[in-house]
Amino acid sequence: MDWMEQEQERGITITSAATTCEWDGHRINIIDTPGHVDFTLEVERALRVLDGAVALFDSVAGVEPQSETVWRQADKYGVPRICFVNKMDRMGANFFRTVDMIKGNLGANPLVLTLPIGAEEGFQGVVDLVQMKSITWDGEELGATFDIGEIPEDLKVSEEEKRGEKSFFFFQISSLFFFPSCGVGRDRMTRREKTHLFLLPPSPKPPRQTQTNSPLLTSQAQAAEYREMLIEAAVECDDAAMEQYLEGEFDASDEAALKALIRKGTLAGSFVPVLCGSAFKNKGVQPLLDAVVAYLPSPLDLPPVNGTDADKPEVALTRNASDDEPFSGLAFKIMADQFVGSLTFVRVYSGTIEAGTYVLNANKGRKERVGRLLEMHANSREDIKAARAGDIIAIGGLKDVVTGETLCDEKHPIVLERMEFPDPVIKVAIEPKSKGDLEKMGVGLNKLAQEDPSFHYTRDEETNQTVIEGMGELHLDIIVDRLRREFKVECDVGAPQVRFFLRDRERERGRERTRTARGGKNAKEGNLKVALFPSSPPQKQPGQLPRVHLQARRHPLRPQEAVGRLRPVRGHRRQVRARRAGIGLCVQVRHQGRRGAQGVHPRRHQGPRGDDGG
Repeated sequence: MDWMEQEQERGITITSAATTCEWDGHRINIIDTPGHVDFTLEVERALRVLDGAVALFDSVAGVEPQSETVWRQADKYGVPRICFVNKMDRMGANFFRTVDMIKGNLGANPLVLTLPIGAEEGFQGVVDLVQMKSITWDGEELGATFDIGEIPEDLKVSEEEKRGEKSFFFFQISSLFFFPSCGVGRDRMTRREKTHLFLLPPSPKPPRQTQTNSPLLTSQAQAAEYREMLIEAAVECDDAAMEQYLEGEFDASDEAALKALIRKGTLAGSFVPVLCGSAFKNKGVQPLLDAVVAYLPSPLDLPPVNGTDADKPEVALTRNASDDEPFSGLAFKIMADQFVGSLTFVRVYSGTIEAGTYVLNANKGRKERVGRLLEMHANSREDIKAARAGDIIAIGGLKDVVTGETLCDEKHPIVLERMEFPDPVIKVAIEPKSKGDLEKMGVGLNKLAQEDPSFHYTRDEETNQTVIEGMGELHLDIIVDRLRREFKVECDVGAPQVRFFLRDRERERGRERTRTARGGKNAKEGNLKVALFPSSPPQKQPGQLPRVHLQARRHPLRPQEAVGRLRPVRGHRRQVRARRAGIGLCVQVRHQGRRGAQGVHPRRHQGPRGDDGG
């Protein structure tokens, strides 16, 4: 999934990537998004278009600070979640401590569905509490084969307390589409259920530790205890099931009924199912995918999407997740592609869309032609002919669409709710090394700003610098590195210049006397008086420094230059007011000479600099 060179070099996810897989007759579209705080926009817009989430925690580090931030973002959008405790084969793995941290740090109600069989190097498999069976993986086949059997009697699970500051991996899956097991092919499908997940990578900060002092218990004893807790939490979601349970009539062996109750509680947010395993060797991944299919919602389980009329914003509209509804979709990501051009990732909420047709950009009122419909697999793609309600696709050929805009049917326009983007928090100045790089840098910055709404760039007219803004140092480092690699721009980066201004608060005067060296009748002399004063009273805002102009101090004016092209006549007085950036310049000119002398242009005198009040 991490296809960029920067991602492979740093070992982190930088940009969201989409792919598609199938499991048990269901089609699953996955969007992998970064979890670093500098790339929080990728998580925000993924949460906007998905229906369910799988949060994957490190069994050694547990819940970390950045996972708390992402958890709050999921709460903001009301996204149902499943938790997966990963890396159970690592030294220091502790499943039960991580469950306690999910409850204490995140304020969630964890519902354990699987228990680990062993830990660290002795991790062999899991116990499925719904089926009350053990699932074990043997050999080095990377989880390709596994055995389902009874729970071992003599196997014990250690819960030794470990403390460490290990990095945690929050794995995100987004947009899962479920298809009936009888028809995997796209053309044969008559009915579909879809759901969405997302994945979040690691946080760099150490977690808050929660101590758990539990004795060693046999697997059968643990399984019986957690099985009872599972049933009690599940029946609380349904009044009829609760009544049967209290009267002793609830059939706990009915696996389908128990799964239905767990699904109901997951959708309502009453609890979050928790599973465990090791994704590196694919141990526990199969039960996780089964849980995704069984417990996470489809668009049919969610209310219709809300929007407004394109011409009358006060009129509310809705769209149901159905192929029979008019087409509506939300563009949630723009990606530049060297072969296709601009790729627009769209979540289809209703209706169908086909390649070669026209759609309406409801936000701008412009028609766009759908050149190609693509099914993405990270940085590779596959052409498809049509997409239906619930799909996440990429459209090639759209020219005037940005992130957050709505695409819809021309005859049935609707504007869906726009996304919220965070404001940049840091600035740096960037300058090309040559004139040839200047034009390429402008093209590159424009394309990168279209892809990432949290990245801004401006031109500072006062310092004559190009300033780029982002969410953090790593964010801007990636932007500059992409400029150099993808757009071949050689540039320098540094701190932006800050221009300070000074302002004279009091009126000051100066006098200059000039004289020509011609002698005789043509000898001329002139007296020039200069007064500098503020053009308006300084207005200082609370907490701000007064704006002051430094121009007069940096470049003192010659009286001749201040007068400019004024040609006074002998013996005549004239006042000239020249304004330069908030400074009022009052000049009084008086020429003295013999009778009959011509008026003299003041600029011809090259006397010393006048007193400009600086």
